[in-house]
Amino acid sequence: MIEYLFIKKQDDSPEIILDRKNGLIKIEGKSIPENASKLYEPVFEWLSEYVKSPQNTEVQINLEYFNTSTARRLLEIFRQLEPLSKLKDVKIVWFYHAEDELIHSKGKDMQTIVQIPIELKEFS
Repeated sequence: MIEYLFIKKQDDSPEIILDRKNGLIKIEGKSIPENASKLYEPVFEWLSEYVKSPQNTEVQINLEYFNTSTARRLLEIFRQLEPLSKLKDVKIVWFYHAEDELIHSKGKDMQTIVQIPIELKEFS
């Protein structure tokens, strides 16, 4: 299993850090790729191995903007982690800028869909 995966931020895609040792999944930046399935494919490959021997896990989502296909990929990531929450501590932290109502409301929407606690964390 790959212990640490880093995907560099591009103009249309976020920085992604997957750190097995520290139980960290971090997605940060802008996510409007033309092909979200291709961008997030390594994430799902990593997750499929991670869930076999998981740690307590914190997911940090800090997106300034994302498209609908990214929203679907995020939901898929959260759904893959739902079974872990019965075995380990799993927490999602959804960061949003104080003036960004759209990202805040998307986080609130995710709270109603996902069976893992999502902490909405405002920053300025």
